[in-house]
Amino acid sequence: MKVNNTVLVLGSALVGAAIGVLFAPKKGSETRKEIADGTKDLADSVKDSVDQVMNEVSQKFNAVKREGEEIIQRGKEKINTATRVAQDAKQELQEEL
Repeated sequence: MKVNNTVLVLGSALVGAAIGVLFAPKKGSETRKEIADGTKDLADSVKDSVDQVMNEVSQKFNAVKREGEEIIQRGKEKINTATRVAQDAKQELQEEL
């Protein structure tokens, strides 16, 4: 949502600037250069926004992955403990019989 708003604002600003440039009394070559520069600026801004979002997604994914690995490890430890308790109980029963 945040990125969409940023892209929308940047796109709107670029369109407004392009319209202003088109109606300005300048040579065609100057107008085309300004439009090209504005397009490059917008592309750079979009790329930066996408890079930022990808970085945030990557960080969150890694955090969730670590959390999942920790949960799995705790589960394995509980299973190992339960197995040892069961084996000890089995051993005690065998000794009593």
